[in-house]
Amino acid sequence: MRELKYKTPFMVLALSFVLTIPLTFQSEVSRSPSSLKDIADIFQMRGDMFDKVKYLDRYIDEELDSSNCAKALELPISRIKVEHLGINEVSKVKKNPELIQDIWKTRQKLLSKFKSFHSEKGFNGESCIKQIKTLNYELRYAEDYLGSHVFHTRQKMNKVEEPTFAGVYPNTIASSGEKSFEWERDLKSGDILITKGNFFFSGSLAKIGVQDTHFSHQGIIYKDHERDNQFFAAEAHPEIGATVRPLSVMNNNDRNVRTLVMRFKDEALSDRAGKYGYDLVKKASDSGVNIPYDFWMNFDEEEYIFCSELVTIAFDKASDGQVMFPMYPTEIELKKSNFAKKLGIESQQALHPGDLEYDPTVETVVEWRDYSRIMENLVKDEILHKLYEWMEIEGYELKNSAIATIHESVTYHVRKWPVFGKILEHEFPTHMPQEYIGTVVTLQTVGQPLLDHLMKENEKHFKKKGRYLTRKEMHQVLEDYREKDRKLWKRYLKAKSSPKKFRESFRRNGNLPLFHLIFNNQ
Repeated sequence: MRELKYKTPFMVLALSFVLTIPLTFQSEVSRSPSSLKDIADIFQMRGDMFDKVKYLDRYIDEELDSSNCAKALELPISRIKVEHLGINEVSKVKKNPELIQDIWKTRQKLLSKFKSFHSEKGFNGESCIKQIKTLNYELRYAEDYLGSHVFHTRQKMNKVEEPTFAGVYPNTIASSGEKSFEWERDLKSGDILITKGNFFFSGSLAKIGVQDTHFSHQGIIYKDHERDNQFFAAEAHPEIGATVRPLSVMNNNDRNVRTLVMRFKDEALSDRAGKYGYDLVKKASDSGVNIPYDFWMNFDEEEYIFCSELVTIAFDKASDGQVMFPMYPTEIELKKSNFAKKLGIESQQALHPGDLEYDPTVETVVEWRDYSRIMENLVKDEILHKLYEWMEIEGYELKNSAIATIHESVTYHVRKWPVFGKILEHEFPTHMPQEYIGTVVTLQTVGQPLLDHLMKENEKHFKKKGRYLTRKEMHQVLEDYREKDRKLWKRYLKAKSSPKKFRESFRRNGNLPLFHLIFNNQ
């Protein structure tokens, strides 16, 4: 009896704890855990990134369905945070780079299952596309962040720019499971290229929507069966409009940091779309004038064409209007709308290059990244994230720099003169909007000192901690730098009223603010 007397309170306490567990986690999953195994799985979400990905892989199979898509994804989104990546994950991936492919495979499983829901009657993808995009973005970011450490370990810090689809594993991961990809063998006519460059402007386009994406450009492949099966890429660029060029030239000359290849499921239709896009662009170019780039992203007319519009038109025409994608176009975010308007984009919706990844009519063929430059690209992305945030919260605005003003005021006019037009046509085509010119130049001017500082701090952190700064840590470095430059700017404004003090304190000593003169909230 004495033994029972002492154990009874403990048994009651333990029983009450067990009974409360389903209530504790009821808000985290679509249903309450029904067994101790379920409870253990939920606790497993608290491991490192690789533990969480293993759980997510099972979770997609066992929990995710068309009826609970949005709700079921709340738990993995709340647990899988790239801000939590640390030396543990970095050490593991250095020893075993295949862990990156494990994340990639789980991400592809997530996208494939979401696309499969569209065959079910009554499914409304709008209800969970936000969660799908969020989780896909976070997982790809984890791949990028961890992959940059693999590159660093291989001691290739000369950062030689690799041609697209080149480099060593895990640069290229194919859906077939192969660790290598031979584009001349594996690509098909009508395949869609979705890419991102390493410029601030590329990053600004990737982040112009309500939800960020990792892509900024799109093109379509044509395989000319009558010319030794040579591959061509039909694209539309701001600098030169719509153009056709051999895919080998694009792969070797473009400075992209990532390329994703998507394929339409109907191969015959895809082949026709590739030919239509090629013929449309080449016919105009052969006449002596490329189809001008559509800076306004206006899909209602075809006199001007932007990159993803060209791909959409090709499949629309090749299918006699039966195929129109993407299914989920990008919503332009209000906090970024002023910047969008400076670029000439006035629509609240756009056919963004990154949207196609979520369309149920296409599937992933291969994804390539240049891990020698991916960290620099992530740094630029976080700089742009903070620039947009400062616009929204702090009321900052881009003010044209002196160089930008010259370009906007002078270049805008002289580029239309025949003698100067030929010199400037590749950087500033004659139909490029005047304000667009100044905005692009100013964005680069503001971003460069931030990039120099953050890259320096990132390398210092790597040498000290054995890993790069996380996204959250980058944000803090940028906030500290903004505050330091803001104080210089305030002193500059105050001293400017005294010519002598201004001349001695700032011009002679070089204490001018680095970016607040052209990006501030006054």
